[in-house]
Amino acid sequence: MRVFRPVLVLFLSVLPALSATFGTPVQHPSPLVDLAYDSARKRLYVLSPLSNTLEVYDTTAKVPTLLAKGGTITVDANPVSMALSWPVSGASRYLYVACYTGGVIDQIDLATLTRTGTISLPANPEAVAIGFDGKLLISTIGTPQGQFVLTTYDPNSGAANALQAVTVTPPAPAAPTVPPPNGLPYLAVRAHLVATPDGQTIIGVHEPANNTRTVFVYQVSSATMLRSRSVSVGNANFLQFVQQCAVTDIERPGRLLPVPIVGMQCAQNDARLDFSHRLSRQRFQRYRPIKRQIGKVIAVVGLQQLT
Repeated sequence: MRVFRPVLVLFLSVLPALSATFGTPVQHPSPLVDLAYDSARKRLYVLSPLSNTLEVYDTTAKVPTLLAKGGTITVDANPVSMALSWPVSGASRYLYVACYTGGVIDQIDLATLTRTGTISLPANPEAVAIGFDGKLLISTIGTPQGQFVLTTYDPNSGAANALQAVTVTPPAPAAPTVPPPNGLPYLAVRAHLVATPDGQTIIGVHEPANNTRTVFVYQVSSATMLRSRSVSVGNANFLQFVQQCAVTDIERPGRLLPVPIVGMQCAQNDARLDFSHRLSRQRFQRYRPIKRQIGKVIAVVGLQQLT
């Protein structure tokens, strides 16, 4: 199950070896903040913050259509991010929606398309991702004491122990910008999280203040932050840091492509990060022929994923 994160515009950028055009553009009446694709059910989940709703689209036809039954689900105030639960037997059971103003995570049952639970948080959330162990990693603006900036939630644990604060964290992200830049809610959010396809690692970006960003790597198995770096917008070392992290993950024994690559500068500089040259041709072709590789550029700022 893959969650393709963020947004208002999803660009499928195909490398020269492929000449086909993918997808059909669908206009939406209001700005959106996040989306997730459920490959098991062939559904697209879309967050509409202006109406505080989750919309569910059927993608089996050429043009995605809103489900007639259960296609619009009301969530708590100001939804900003969402993540599918780790799949069991090939399918996710729940979708988790982070609602900033509500200070909660809403749990959506994907079988019934109803909200079946609400997780109250110690601080307002801005991003959520889920690792292979099924636990949620949540980025928040932190408490007044600076705690719970990164918070884990175990849906299989008792209520008293379900929420745990990560001890060592990056600086807390700033509150979402109001009104959102250019009227786009996605640009207002100051934290983003994305899990690698194997669920072993979660890559994050926090914007604690204007012109500064912190990129970090979180290891799911140990519930610890492996490394981080704060950079200024436009810093030439930013892409080098992203490349270093991505190559390290790609070359780690046992890791397979694809590997998400996070970087605010990517889209701004129209940069393409392609690290396939660091792998032997034989190993790369074993999992995906080079001539078939597709670059997915997601969002106006933020995330480039090679698949």
